This record gives sequence, structure tokens and C-alpha cells, in this order.
Amino acid sequence: MTIEDENPNSVSGPAESGKAGAAQPPAPPLSDTALVILAAAANRLDGSLLPVPASVKARDSARSAVLFHLSRMGLADEVPARQEFER
Repeated sequence: MTIEDENPNSVSGPAESGKAGAAQPPAPPLSDTALVILAAAANRLDGSLLPVPASVKARDSARSAVLFHLSRMGLADEVPARQEFER
């Protein structure tokens, strides 16, 4: 019997590896800016991180750093821009 079997309040989800006693690494902390950008993207039909919400007052270099960090963490993917008009 495992600890999960003994505790009726335990919750297991899809992230569980299936091994008894296997611990998930803690999620890295996200900055307030990253959380605002991700929340805005979650509310968009296409899930795009851009444009960054107007409430984010960070400078361009700081916004770029946050977007790069999200990409490195696997929370964002870089995709080619759509060309919506011809020159």
C-alpha cells in the first residue's frame, strides 16, 4: 500500500509519473510580468503572447527578456509572423 492509498485526500493528476514515491520538481517561480503576459495569452483565441498587455509597463528589453525566459522554460514557442498584407 502506498501513501496515496492511505490518504483519501491525496490528488494525483496527469503529471504524476506513475512511480510510487516519485516527486515532481517544483515549478520555477514566475515574475508578475510573466504571469500577466501568460494570463492575457490564455484569454486570446490564438494563445499569442503578443501584443503584450498595456498594463505591462516594462521596457522593451525587459519584455524581451521575459518572453525569452518563457520560451526557455517551455511555456512559449516562437512561431513565424503571419503576413497579413502585401507591400
